[in-house]
Amino acid sequence: MKDKSESLKIVNEDILRILGEQGGKCSLECISSKLNQPSSFEKAIKKLTNQELLRLQGDIAKLSEKGKATAGLICEKHNVIENYWIKKALADEEEAHQAAHLLEHHVSEKVIDNIRTISKIQRQGTLLSEFTGKEGMITNIVLEGGMFERLISMGFSPGEKLEIVEKLSNSIVITIKNKKLAIDREIANKIRVLEGVQFYG
Repeated sequence: MKDKSESLKIVNEDILRILGEQGGKCSLECISSKLNQPSSFEKAIKKLTNQELLRLQGDIAKLSEKGKATAGLICEKHNVIENYWIKKALADEEEAHQAAHLLEHHVSEKVIDNIRTISKIQRQGTLLSEFTGKEGMITNIVLEGGMFERLISMGFSPGEKLEIVEKLSNSIVITIKNKKLAIDREIANKIRVLEGVQFYG
């Protein structure tokens, strides 16, 4: 049940972001074509209409004033993440856009504030496998595809705080978002962490 509600929440946010990017108005066909999970589209449209975040005029969806405010916050979060990936992670615009699509649903406003902070810092951070501090902030994840998505779903993100619990011969035990995890050293070689940053959360 939680997976379905989480999936619907993601589709709702995607619809609002798409409408925000399209100036507050867009055809249902256009919105559906831009979604990663179009199967929940009709349910999401109905929910957003019931919440008075959008109105339907034939086959056109239009944001209400309340919807514009919500979409504006989602678009801002997306843009902060996307710009971070372009500037700091040296990703091209399309890669950064896709990374932002994944991350925007899993990070809090505190993490967004942290991303703003580390965007201004010139240092890239140390590989997690070589990190000697007790706690730090993630500045980069250099993984692609399924592993990147898996780490995001586990709570890894630039701007997220982690704490080293123990270093073992083949893994590193950390806590992140109140979860204790053992990270394989090969993966730890793809994650950069920065110590001594004033961060939120």
